Amino acid sequence: MSTYHPVTGFAIRPALEKAYRHGLPPLLAATTFGATLSLVANMRNKEDTLNHAIGGYAAGTVIGAWYKSQKVGVWSGIFFALAASGLKTCSDYGLFERPMTVRRERVFDFYRMGWMIERPPQEGVDDADKNDAVKHYSP
Repeated sequence: MSTYHPVTGFAIRPALEKAYRHGLPPLLAATTFGATLSLVANMRNKEDTLNHAIGGYAAGTVIGAWYKSQKVGVWSGIFFALAASGLKTCSDYGLFERPMTVRRERVFDFYRMGWMIERPPQEGVDDADKNDAVKHYSP
């Protein structure tokens, strides 16, 4: 059975080889980053940016080893170390946190829409036009 498709010209085996060749290094780098990060954090009994920098450098050296290039390993290690420690620093100072709203703003007001006209507010609701998006729910 051939892996070549005569109409599209797509061959399965070369595609799988490329996926293996270029898809496995990020997987190995992520695994190495996580393992190194937890190992260093357990050895040092600290959770700080140095752990992430060491894990990032180890992940970069795995990519360099996969491509058999010392230059790629060193530079990707430096890049990953700086990126991981920078992200950890931003996370520590709360730069990624978003304010939590209790209730979302109404997007679809179907009770107000008709086919050709806009309906009046619901009966019995005095403040139907108010936007109470941040109102807390109390049963």
